[in-house]
Amino acid sequence: MRYEFQSVPWVTKQQGLDALASVPGLINFNVPQPQKKNFGPHFGFAYAPNSKTSVRGGFAIGFDQLRDNLAENTAPPDIAITEDVGTSTPTPFLASGALPAKTPPLTTAAERIAVSSSWSPNQHVPYSESWSLGIQRTLFDKYTAEVRYLGNHGVHLVTQDRINKQPVVTATNYLPTFTAAPGSGTIAGLSNTLAALNALNSAGGSFVPAFYAAGFQANVVSYDYNGMSNYNGLQGHLTRQFQNGFMLDAAYTWSKTMDNSTDDVFATYLTPRRSQNSRNWSADYARSALDHTHRFTAAVVYDMPFFKNSGFATRNVLGNWEFSPIYTYESPEYATPQSGQDSNMNGDSAGDRTVINSSGNKHQSSNVTAVKNTGGDTVGYVATNPNAYYIRAGIGALATGSRNTMPANPINNFDLTAIKRITFADHYSFEFQAQAFNVLNHAQFTPGAVDNAGTTAATGSGPEAFVTANGGSQFDNASYAFSSHPRNLQLVAKFTF
Repeated sequence: MRYEFQSVPWVTKQQGLDALASVPGLINFNVPQPQKKNFGPHFGFAYAPNSKTSVRGGFAIGFDQLRDNLAENTAPPDIAITEDVGTSTPTPFLASGALPAKTPPLTTAAERIAVSSSWSPNQHVPYSESWSLGIQRTLFDKYTAEVRYLGNHGVHLVTQDRINKQPVVTATNYLPTFTAAPGSGTIAGLSNTLAALNALNSAGGSFVPAFYAAGFQANVVSYDYNGMSNYNGLQGHLTRQFQNGFMLDAAYTWSKTMDNSTDDVFATYLTPRRSQNSRNWSADYARSALDHTHRFTAAVVYDMPFFKNSGFATRNVLGNWEFSPIYTYESPEYATPQSGQDSNMNGDSAGDRTVINSSGNKHQSSNVTAVKNTGGDTVGYVATNPNAYYIRAGIGALATGSRNTMPANPINNFDLTAIKRITFADHYSFEFQAQAFNVLNHAQFTPGAVDNAGTTAATGSGPEAFVTANGGSQFDNASYAFSSHPRNLQLVAKFTF
């Protein structure tokens, strides 16, 4: 049994300074309290029915660490308010009195509500429930084979939320998107207009009504605990002990990872950092950006046996060679095609996805043009490319796409290390290594690294264009968005004594 306690960061405790902005029954700016029942039981067993077979299994609960920068991002206005000195500030700045104005004292509830832009709930430490069951068997004395099932469930994962905002666009109040230009009769029957949606937005339609009525008319950001994930994987592992100068280690994993959030601090353009609709987290539950269905790796060490017992010159010139290749295949990371604009009119362009044309080409996207009625009002949109699968959701349109539906490229990579040793006596040797990552110089336009596990999607204009469904040539164009991961060589010298 493991117990963990995490204190609430100092800056988070200062939320109590904003207590005057509390609205009973709606939001309380109290001092967030720590979680004190973080008990993590661990259970495991191993059973050997005979000398060559082992069965192992277990269950564990483990707690994550909350990042302090999340607290810094949600500081109360007394600490985080910004003074804009403008362009007319006299110079020299400090000699002229520095900041020209002081933050007015926030002495009334209305003043505090007007500048309150963050809220921190009581602490809920994210945790995972993990379980496994496997069987291991020794084969032919040199080999060990193992098959096991792994499961993991993430609970209370951190999410970024704007708790006082909601989409103006709903399933019953939106502008339709067409793949072909509608006829005049269809247009005449469209009652919703962009002007009406804009009017609703101007009247506070993008705010949760209770927050709007209370005066919270800025974005109130919260790092809450609405996230969850599920992982299920089947693993196979084969090893050959290092005997007669040869070792083998091969592993294969088939897995599925699902979650409703991945990137709460905007580490990548490939998946949004906030939900499309924070009032409906279940709509974001989909394939995780961390999901890789297949992963296979094989590592070999081959210490060449030739000339091992020859004389000094022959052994050190022609012998003492070792080669260590590593092969990796990994299914692609999945990205979320995005409209790149605030389609649902909730004041946030980060999470808006696309309209799906189920009969379209999954490698194509399309921009849209407005469909207008006889009065000149926009009442819908039509795709400029009717053959595209991903259609940009215009302002006021209802996005129908899920998270992480577009695959990048898989990893298909060889690394190689060549080692040459020069030995002296029994205990001294020089060793020279040439290490080549992507030794075949095989162009692999994929996010992250090709020679280790994990997902580290690049940031910048390339990946952003890769997922922006506006019909551009850079959409789904991995060669534009990512590095080819060209061959990388490094030399190593080592003296052993």
